[in-house]
Amino acid sequence: MGREGGSIWKRLRSVRSPWAGSEAGMAKIKDRLLVLEAEPAVQERLTGLLGRFFAVEVVSGLDQARESAGTGPCEAVIAAYAVPEIEGALAWQRLRGATPADVARALEGLRTVAATAAAAAGTAAPGEADLAAQARDVRAAIMETLEGQLLQSELERDAQRDRLAALEEAAQAALREKEEAGQARNAAEAAAARALADLAAQGAELEALREQAGAAAAERDRLAAALAESQAQGDRLLAEAEERCRQAFEARDAALLQYDRAQNTAEKAVAQAQAAIREKQQFEKDSKRLYDDMARSMARLESELLEAAQARDKAIAEKAEAEAKLARMQEHWERIANNA
Repeated sequence: MGREGGSIWKRLRSVRSPWAGSEAGMAKIKDRLLVLEAEPAVQERLTGLLGRFFAVEVVSGLDQARESAGTGPCEAVIAAYAVPEIEGALAWQRLRGATPADVARALEGLRTVAATAAAAAGTAAPGEADLAAQARDVRAAIMETLEGQLLQSELERDAQRDRLAALEEAAQAALREKEEAGQARNAAEAAAARALADLAAQGAELEALREQAGAAAAERDRLAAALAESQAQGDRLLAEAEERCRQAFEARDAALLQYDRAQNTAEKAVAQAQAAIREKQQFEKDSKRLYDDMARSMARLESELLEAAQARDKAIAEKAEAEAKLARMQEHWERIANNA
């Protein structure tokens, strides 16, 4: 091989697929290639990739390729295989910054290499008789590398798509959890607000009950004081009435005793003289007047006793009414205390 041809050949052989060391991987790649090559679009894509590969190599070492044209089997391989595909690939006019003039120079150099290799084919050394087989090996190596890259890209894309799907699913799950947490928080806040409102209502009701209980206690104390005062007044009136009755009875007893004495004296004086009769009559008048006075006193005393009895009965009735009212207030207060 020539100097530059050997360098290009080494670079071709060094570009290997990640699955090149695996028989199963190689078989998988070959099966994949058979399927891909059956599609025109894939054929055009592979042709473009192969053309770009050789065009880059030629553009980067155009001068050396011209100098070494026809000096080794690599140039013959390039001339025999790559020229038609590179012509299609260089239609892009841009390879590693190549200008249209660089592309034209590359095509001219390739045609020169092809012509020189064709001219030298009749006088080729015995070792160059397997150029076609080498060309097929180069094609197989390049296609293996490109297919490995394509397959790896597809696998990476599938893995990235799976990762994106997993991330999207995780994001959706996180959003759902966030929404559920928000709903749970809103429900908890609503329940807490309702509980606070219930507590506030219960507190207001309890405060009202406490105020009612205080008012009932004050009313109870007032009624108890009024009852005590009424009882004291009734006791005073009853004591005064009893004292007046006692005095009236004593006065009556004294008057009766005096009347008895006067009557006895009058009976003893009946037998006395006419002078004693006048004195007796006068005494009888005095006794009658005294009796009338005593009767009026008795009537007055009886009236006062009746009034005292009526006052006592009224005091007793007021006491019973106050006790009944106090009992009702105590029952009302006890109901309020039980409700509180």
